[in-house]
Amino acid sequence: MKQKLLIVDDDDEIRTQMKWALNADYEILLAENRASGLEKFRANKPDVALLDLGLPPHPGDTEEGFALLSEILNADKMTKAVVITGQNDREHALRAIAAGAYDFLCKPVDMDELKVMLKRCFYVAQLERENREMQKAL
Repeated sequence: MKQKLLIVDDDDEIRTQMKWALNADYEILLAENRASGLEKFRANKPDVALLDLGLPPHPGDTEEGFALLSEILNADKMTKAVVITGQNDREHALRAIAAGAYDFLCKPVDMDELKVMLKRCFYVAQLERENREMQKAL
């Protein structure tokens, strides 16, 4: 069974490109805004989420993306949320990491770099899950 990966981006071409590049390795869940991203997250519980910061209704602003990051991490703080955005200044990167994002990438995303990062995200998520299970057993 494939691991679930949520991709939230308002750009249909980017969602399609990522789905095409990652579909062989992961079960891809797509969303185009904060509401649909949160709905798919709650319904499917993916270990990893790729989140754009610039989401409707104000794609030029980062507040919707940061709100979604916060909602996802409040629902499951163990989720590995990787923020991917065209808003590539240092302030947004630091704010995303401070808010709990696992990592940060700027668009355009290098697919080889993303694939390596995703493998690491899923591996760490698996280790953390196994650790929680062992602690419960003790």
